Amino acid sequence: MKKFLLVALLVLAGCQATGQSAKPATVDKQIDAQVDELLASVDKPYSQSDLQIISRYAGQIKTNVEKNFLMKDAYRDKKCTVRMALERDGTVTSIQAEEGGDPALCKAIQKAVAKAKIPPAPNEKVYQMFKNAPLDFRP
Repeated sequence: MKKFLLVALLVLAGCQATGQSAKPATVDKQIDAQVDELLASVDKPYSQSDLQIISRYAGQIKTNVEKNFLMKDAYRDKKCTVRMALERDGTVTSIQAEEGGDPALCKAIQKAVAKAKIPPAPNEKVYQMFKNAPLDFRP
């Protein structure tokens, strides 16, 4: 359940390239609303503040990875999921491609994640959600 939740959260946070850039405030509101819907069915109670922090951190990861992800158009209609192991301070300790993804896209994503400067998790609860996070890419 946690794996599905985190994959869905990251997809909703914008790990998909749209070719258009939205205003940050609008994106934050959309992400917050989508995270609210996703986490409403989870056992653990999350406050509105928790949901905002989670969605903001997911957005920061997305932004920092995408800065290093080149040639998005070359991978259109392809997909790859990589699992990122993360330390509390934001250090990425491993990046593994999961089976079934496009090999060239997975390699490009692994390189982008390795180069990304992931910020430290804002608190322990958020760190626990993201410490072994699957990232789903569908450019």
